[in-house]
Amino acid sequence: MADNVQRLGFFARMTDGLDTLGLTLTVIVPRPALVREGRRRGIDVRLIGPRDDAATASEEALERRTDTLTPRQAGLLHAGTRQLLAQLHHERGIALLLVWNGRQVAGLAATGFAREADVPVLFLQAPWLAGRLMADPCGTHLASSIHAAPQRLDAYPVSERAYLRWHGLYRTRRRESASVPAGSPTPPAGSPGRWLDRLYKRLGASAVPAPPARRRQLRQQRAVSAQLSTLRDPMPGRYALYIAQPDDDPLVALDSPVNAATALANALERARARHLPLVVRLGHDFHDPRLLAGIIARLRQYRDVYLTASAIYPLVEYAERVITINDVATVLDARVLERPLDVLGGSLLAALDEDRLARLILGYTVPVDFFSHRPVPAEAIREMITRLPPGQRPALADGSAAAPEDAVMTLSPGMESRS
Repeated sequence: MADNVQRLGFFARMTDGLDTLGLTLTVIVPRPALVREGRRRGIDVRLIGPRDDAATASEEALERRTDTLTPRQAGLLHAGTRQLLAQLHHERGIALLLVWNGRQVAGLAATGFAREADVPVLFLQAPWLAGRLMADPCGTHLASSIHAAPQRLDAYPVSERAYLRWHGLYRTRRRESASVPAGSPTPPAGSPGRWLDRLYKRLGASAVPAPPARRRQLRQQRAVSAQLSTLRDPMPGRYALYIAQPDDDPLVALDSPVNAATALANALERARARHLPLVVRLGHDFHDPRLLAGIIARLRQYRDVYLTASAIYPLVEYAERVITINDVATVLDARVLERPLDVLGGSLLAALDEDRLARLILGYTVPVDFFSHRPVPAEAIREMITRLPPGQRPALADGSAAAPEDAVMTLSPGMESRS
């Protein structure tokens, strides 16, 4: 399921590569506007429609954890997803189910269906490294097979020279990105033809509510940007750094036993125990201006707290200690720069030793650039499929025409990590 144009475009880039492997692509979407966009791009797109009898969606789904869907809405999306997958599997046969993230309502519904129908599933993870993509047979982040069994990485050798070269390249790119003046955030990834989404919703033909008006989203972003631009406290010479994350960050909602307020209090306590002032970094992932204003007002009361919206990498580089719930960019920066790191939630990258971290970064991840406009080659797709256990891998053709009964379903529900 592609719930925005960017993910729809990524799956569209896989069309030729899948065709080379003898597979055809079908993308299922929850919004009518994306059906039109997908057809414009020349790919097979199907709409998830609501069912009269809503199922019970898991309370562990991201939308339920963050209250972005009501129980009724989540149940409609869950039931509609399963119904459409069952219909397509009956009509054509699904050779492989590609699930983006997989911890949202539609992803969990698809995973349950795949297990019952004995369809292999491969989970794709939001990119936290430029030019690389994580593909895993069990899930993403703490639900991945790597977190459950880190020894799986031992089968992916990486030379020390290659890892050192990656270290240097990583530092260079992070410094370059940090030197770019901070501006307005990227406009929200939305769906063209929102009027079509609203019309279908009124007619009862959509499984999810129409997205908020783009004008409202942009107004909120401008309000957040204005507040962040005022955070120009002079930096102390020595400091502990805390990278703040909101409660609706998927990593916090799904992979952390502590919420944002508890984590902030914990960070302040850890900094004071080491007699260090605390620098709190706030960013555009706080997209609610009222929430952000309350946090800033509360932290202004403390004399040993400094607020900033600066780039993360330079802050980590000079910090005496780095504290985060589980922000991916922060964890990677601290690991590369060898800064003392406290992770208050759960983090796949923080839990690995240096050898296995190198194997994950340069061996296990697949060389696919999510943000590119170039087609995804068949060789990269084949490598993604090798992350499945041998007995679960679909049969692939070597340059033969796609068999009409084969289909690859792609899903990328809800939000993803902002890191």
